Amino acid sequence: MSATIDHTRFRPTTLEARAGPGPLNAAVVFWVDILLLCVVGLLFVLTLPRMLAHFSRGGGWRLGLLLRHTTATSHSDEQSVSSRRTLDRRSIITRTACSSSSENEKPAPTRVQATHVRSWQMLFPHMTHVLRLPVLGRIHLGGAVICVLYFSLLLFAALYRTSIWTNPVRAAYVAISQIPVVYLLATKNNVLGVLLGTAYDKLNYLHRFAGRLLVLAANVHAIGMIYRYTLQGRWMHVIAETDISWGLVSLVLLDILFLFSLDVVRRRMRNLFISTHVVASILFLVTVCLHMNAAVPYVIAGAVFYGLDRVLRMLKSRICTATLTCLPELHTTQVHIPKLNSGWRAGQHVRLRILSSGMGPYGWAEAHPYTIASASDGTVQEGIVLICKKAGSWTRRLYDIAAENRRGALGGSDVRVLVEGPYGGLGYTGPDSFSGSVFFAGGSGISYGLSGVQELLEHAKSGVGSVRCVDLVWSVHHPDCVRPILPFFAALLAESKAADIALGISVFYTRALTADHSFADLELPTGLSLTPGRPDVYSILVGLTMHATSSRDMFLGVCGPSSLGGTVRKAVRDVDNRRIPDTVGRFHLHEEIFSL
Repeated sequence: MSATIDHTRFRPTTLEARAGPGPLNAAVVFWVDILLLCVVGLLFVLTLPRMLAHFSRGGGWRLGLLLRHTTATSHSDEQSVSSRRTLDRRSIITRTACSSSSENEKPAPTRVQATHVRSWQMLFPHMTHVLRLPVLGRIHLGGAVICVLYFSLLLFAALYRTSIWTNPVRAAYVAISQIPVVYLLATKNNVLGVLLGTAYDKLNYLHRFAGRLLVLAANVHAIGMIYRYTLQGRWMHVIAETDISWGLVSLVLLDILFLFSLDVVRRRMRNLFISTHVVASILFLVTVCLHMNAAVPYVIAGAVFYGLDRVLRMLKSRICTATLTCLPELHTTQVHIPKLNSGWRAGQHVRLRILSSGMGPYGWAEAHPYTIASASDGTVQEGIVLICKKAGSWTRRLYDIAAENRRGALGGSDVRVLVEGPYGGLGYTGPDSFSGSVFFAGGSGISYGLSGVQELLEHAKSGVGSVRCVDLVWSVHHPDCVRPILPFFAALLAESKAADIALGISVFYTRALTADHSFADLELPTGLSLTPGRPDVYSILVGLTMHATSSRDMFLGVCGPSSLGGTVRKAVRDVDNRRIPDTVGRFHLHEEIFSL
């Protein structure tokens, strides 16, 4: 006669009571999080001098927050000039002349120069060069070291005085303790980025890594619990309990987040990646609370970060009319938004949505990031200018709309757009506080070069900054790629004279001349050179040190493919190692690298 087993006496009221010492589990992950906060606090202290300099007078802290429209301060005739929104040579040079003449009629504003404070990384140049060595894709050795240390810390938390088989609940505590970290690093208005002076996209690899560790810990917890209950012969009874069911739902949501965030999905099916990420991440916050009461404080912290980011993103969004113009030599589309002419810094980007049926049934909902190619409150080109390379179905449809020339003789097509930003940028680095600057650009990376040079010129004309020599180096495939950007180059060279800055623009083309790619009819202004081959980065940097007017550090900006970034990094390392000459400062390198 078999006895009936009463399973109700095995039914604890909470997950924590089922296995493992709950107080120790909570204490271990709590102190691990405290240690992470201490590390962030140390990095914040190291960044604090640059933050104070940035927020001081002359630091330009008012820019880079919200896009807006400001009333033009130059000649009233600019209103008629600004109606021509493409890169037309006559309009740009006319605007430059008008702004220069108006500046001669009024005294220059009295503003202090931006304070220069070295980043703490530049105090250890040799170590910095080593940590910049690429390891995996866009992740450098320094990022890999951070990931290894982070993983080691969580592994210690999972195994301290326990085992995943005897106490699988510990892995659950490790997983929930990282919810605030994962959701914080996922935000574009990143609190951690503000504390460290780092753009959110530079921290994105940490978001992916922390998310994968969270998924790993959750799966280890689930496997351990299933293993235990299966050995006890209780799995079929336990699975019917509400909190365990919600735990399985949470696990499925995490695995969905992981699978649909793989690189192949993110690149080829971006809409699927975004939709599953948003829905699953929100549902997970709810289901994990129903599964485990101890997760509630961590979920609240993650929800606060996520909700605040969503509110700020709505506040940073603007709906405007933009003009699309084809630049066939560059295989790109120029997007010009004259209504938004202030509120960003060079190097920042916006997320662009085209609100037009011509983008397809779902294309209007896609948001794509583009670096702004003009300067805030600039006189060379008023408003936001974006250069969108034709590299996929979305950008091909954008190019086709521009090619329709809906504006007739004026050229281009007007569409409604939703612009969100600005995001990214240089953080607490002020390029105008250096003694010299060089911008290296490859292909469509000229966007950052154009905005960076124009911003330096605008600051110099306002009496801000110590930069007196600037070089812009652009690498392209064919020499005629310079044709649509030539008016902008001419205007920048004209502006440099008024700003008393020695500006040199060098364009290098890497492919042979053909009948289809000729530049014989181009009139190159003084200061612009067109040279076959690739730039000799080392010689350019040595030349910059020779012409430096002070012992301050020099700024290098790179925007282009990863190969260009690698070439510049190697040249910087060689120059620093040889100290040519040793009477000038070091190079501060900022990279905006994109994948081919």
